[in-house]
Amino acid sequence: TTMEPRLVKIVPPVNQSCVVKKSQLPARQPWHYHRDHELLLTVRGKGYVYVGNQVRRIEEGSLMLMGANVPH
Repeated sequence: TTMEPRLVKIVPPVNQSCVVKKSQLPARQPWHYHRDHELLLTVRGKGYVYVGNQVRRIEEGSLMLMGANVPH
């Protein structure tokens, strides 16, 4: 069985060009993608993130840029 990523629409508030979101680990999200880039900063903790066809380790201080339309 293949899990298909779902499209998540990101709508910034009026007069803003981006959305800032704070998540607590473990932040288990359904397999998804969006039409926008995503910048992930790990402030505390460590773990792994699935991006496209790769598994990346994240830890305190990690900064990761995920491209538009890339499942993660």
